[in-house]
Amino acid sequence: MEEISREIIKKAEKEGKKNLFLSDPILFSDAILNKRIEQFEKCNTQNTSICFFDRGIPDVTAYLNHVKTPYPEEYHKVLQKHTYDVIFIFPPWKEIYTNDSERFESYEEAVKIDKSIVKEYQDKHPKIINVPIGTPQERLAFILNKCHAIQPCGS
Repeated sequence: MEEISREIIKKAEKEGKKNLFLSDPILFSDAILNKRIEQFEKCNTQNTSICFFDRGIPDVTAYLNHVKTPYPEEYHKVLQKHTYDVIFIFPPWKEIYTNDSERFESYEEAVKIDKSIVKEYQDKHPKIINVPIGTPQERLAFILNKCHAIQPCGS
């Protein structure tokens, strides 16, 4: 499932809302949360044994925790209801890190955000696997190997 925050960021900018997360973190997070729930539920209705998400539901609360923004109690319920079998973490990689119109954080800030994300997943999901640096093909082989070793993975 694709990352949907870029879509929401672009839509907000077209409506004149620059950097919606910083200007209204709950409005932005509500939009992200709703779309990620849709993705999660769509995956569960597809006829597939494995489904990968670019970002997960706990990323929403991780970002809010990172900027010390309280969020509605409903978010906790959503996190409890929607859990993942396995979490693959891709740590920040300075040599390939780039900024663009939707990713404006510096590499140093991305490292700090990553720590918040990892902590959030560690609190909610028992199976976390760090994906090593390598070519896309090497990383894919690593992930698929782990999925075959862990039953079930993504089901």
